[in-house]
Amino acid sequence: MAKVKVDLTPAQASKLAEVRARVATTRHLDEPPLAGTVGEPIRFFTALQAAVGKLKAARESAGLTLKDVSEKSGIAIETLSRMETGVARNPTWKTLGDYAHAVGCRLDLGVEG
Repeated sequence: MAKVKVDLTPAQASKLAEVRARVATTRHLDEPPLAGTVGEPIRFFTALQAAVGKLKAARESAGLTLKDVSEKSGIAIETLSRMETGVARNPTWKTLGDYAHAVGCRLDLGVEG
């Protein structure tokens, strides 16, 4: 993807630097769960990471861009991006289902006894 030069005001440049710094310190999907925590929340988060990773792989395999998925699902591009990078850590079941449908997948909720 080609980079586009955009002239920013000093206030916009400052805000952009703030956002980049915050994103740089945010955990992403390929990082391990937080150290020192145990129990169900970690297992759920790990399963959620895996599911979103599969959705992203399906999107890329289908040759779809975030914009394509956004148009098919009605989910904002920004939301899709935050899900894929792990910034959005608690997407709704509907959002996951809409994403799955847009990339030709089926979402499944399993229960083990």
